[in-house]
Amino acid sequence: SIVRVHQREPRGEIQGPSVRAGTEGTMALAVPPAEATLRPRFGYEWSALRKEVDPSNTYGSRKIWAGLRLLGLEPEDLQPVTDSSVQVSEKIPDRERAESIRQQRLEIWQGLRKSRIEELQRTVEGLNDAEVRRYMKTTDSPMRAVRDEDLPEVEGLGDMADFRKMQQKRQEVKQAEAQRKAQQLAAQFLTEKKRMDDADAKIWALDKRMKENKIQQEAGYKQRAAVLAERAEKRQQGRDRADKDRADWEDECEANLEERLSKAKVKRTGLFSKEHLRAKLEEASYRRQVAFDQAVEIEEEMLKRLNSKRESLEERLEARRQRVSQEMQQRADSSRAAFQERQVKVYEMQQEWAENKLAQHNKFMDKLRTTQKAGKEFVTQRSRSCSDITARAQERWKGNHDKMNFSRDEDRTLLLARHQAAADRVEDQRELKLKCGIDVHSHLEVKEGTFGDLQRKRYRQITKARNAQTQALVLRVAENIAVDNAKDLGHKEMTRRRQQLAKDSLAFADQAEEGFQKIKRETDERKIVDVMTSLGFEMPKLPEEEEAAPVEKPRPAF
Repeated sequence: SIVRVHQREPRGEIQGPSVRAGTEGTMALAVPPAEATLRPRFGYEWSALRKEVDPSNTYGSRKIWAGLRLLGLEPEDLQPVTDSSVQVSEKIPDRERAESIRQQRLEIWQGLRKSRIEELQRTVEGLNDAEVRRYMKTTDSPMRAVRDEDLPEVEGLGDMADFRKMQQKRQEVKQAEAQRKAQQLAAQFLTEKKRMDDADAKIWALDKRMKENKIQQEAGYKQRAAVLAERAEKRQQGRDRADKDRADWEDECEANLEERLSKAKVKRTGLFSKEHLRAKLEEASYRRQVAFDQAVEIEEEMLKRLNSKRESLEERLEARRQRVSQEMQQRADSSRAAFQERQVKVYEMQQEWAENKLAQHNKFMDKLRTTQKAGKEFVTQRSRSCSDITARAQERWKGNHDKMNFSRDEDRTLLLARHQAAADRVEDQRELKLKCGIDVHSHLEVKEGTFGDLQRKRYRQITKARNAQTQALVLRVAENIAVDNAKDLGHKEMTRRRQQLAKDSLAFADQAEEGFQKIKRETDERKIVDVMTSLGFEMPKLPEEEEAAPVEKPRPAF
């Protein structure tokens, strides 16, 4: 079937979507809504069934009916089974067998009804109101389209109640925020006015203090001018004394400088004369010659020492070369001698191994010839004593073989006789219409009447249950789609309201700013109250200022 989703027209508030039915599967709903509707159809049986399923009257008729739809059952499927309601065919020749088949069928029907009652009780206990509502809308058809009347109001679906509560909570938060801003703005008005009044009072007090301070400053300036004039006169006297001391010091320094210049001139005349310079040059030339002679002596001695070391090194190297040559010759001689000795030992070992190997081989061959000869003698002796044993064994085997052939022939004869007896028995029972030891009518009664009917009932129940569960699932999907569409509309409405609230807030802020400007220009309290009333506010009261705590005088640290 096809499920099409559309939206209802809004009627003053947010409306949820609905699900219209397609053209397929328009079978009417065979759903009795209450016990009063069920009683004319099933008579007293419905009341008895309800008391048996729900003895404490906890669930109600709708929930029990929804459980029946979920399990694919009808009330007549749970009717009590009596002895008179179970009958078997009169064609069964054996009355005892017919009664046994009837009792077996009665036990199966009673067990089926008991298992269905228990399963219905467990199912009803686990159903919720939404599932009951969906299964009350199902039909016996495999599938049908969803109609508008199949869905409840959107407010009752899923978590729409929580969604509405969330929307209402958000709206309350927005309104509280607007009220808080309004109160805050009004308090800012009064706070700003009080601040401006306090500022004016502080400015007036500051002007007064500045005037008093200016008078005090002028008096202080006059007193300080007299003190500064006296200090300036003292400083002038000090400058005069300093100028005189400076002149005396300059005269003394100039005399000292002239004396030092004259002494330096005399000293330079003695230092830079030709005789003095010539003596210094001769002394320097002598020192250089002495240093050169010492260097030449040191170099000659170093050459002698190096030559002596080189000659000594050559002598040691030659001695070492001769010693190494002698050692190498001795090692080569000893190595050749050891190699010749090793070759001799290897040859001796190989010769000894060959001799041992040859001796072992000769010993093995002697033992082999002895053993072969002994074996031939043993076989010859045993063959003489085994001919009688072989003859007796052959006679024994022939007797057993004849006995087994006789037994096999006898078994075959008995098996053929049993097969012929079974074939004769089948021919005899065919005229009596018997099969597998029972008659055909009894077999058909058990196969078709008992277990065949049981299978058909179970298959019909499973088919109805599957159809009901599928339809309930379609209804649940349609409800979820309706809830999602309703949430989308709700979000859009919340967005629109949020935009409107923001617009109103901006307009209110502009009005409040204008009123604030008026309040700043006004000094009359009544006019300020009128402006606050026009803005929709009550004149708030500022909190009373707490008395300042007395300031403690500083106490000494010790």
